[in-house]
Amino acid sequence: MARKKKISSWKQKKTYNVLAPDSFNNKILGVTLSADPKNIIGRTITISAKDLTEDRTKQHFNLTFEVTDVSGEGAKTKFKKFTVSSGYMKSKVRKKTTKIDFISEASFEGVKTRVKVMISGGRGISRDQKKQISEKIKSIFNSHKDKKLDDVVQMIVFGKLGTEIYHGLKTINQIYRVEIQQLKVV
Repeated sequence: MARKKKISSWKQKKTYNVLAPDSFNNKILGVTLSADPKNIIGRTITISAKDLTEDRTKQHFNLTFEVTDVSGEGAKTKFKKFTVSSGYMKSKVRKKTTKIDFISEASFEGVKTRVKVMISGGRGISRDQKKQISEKIKSIFNSHKDKKLDDVVQMIVFGKLGTEIYHGLKTINQIYRVEIQQLKVV
């Protein structure tokens, strides 16, 4: 009786390109291996915005994508999380400034997200002004609730949403910096 030769599990696996969503022009994020394409669904990949946009100034932004569909040699993804490195955030708060952290839930075209925003402002921001700041940020996020999540992520990565929040808040008190620290799908 002849023995069957055992085939290495590595030889059975195929490579799949992990592709960014359409809003990032289906750019290749990386490569993953699997013997069965169904096993790839649900995997996540985290990539620096610098690598995604080819802009060195965005090296402190990280984007996480989750694989949703596998077809042929490519694995399609959807946005899952945006974060800013903690070292970068710590470098933006200086002495003699007030730091305000805003955490809330926002919905974009039916997708629920959790948003964290850090505001750095002048000394002496009163409790009433902090409340006004929170209400203003909520109203700005509510004004974008009809947009697609991918469009909002684009606005955050390229700084348009942070600038919009800054211009809305500078009438309340002296604001130095607005950073959207995290956007996470819940």
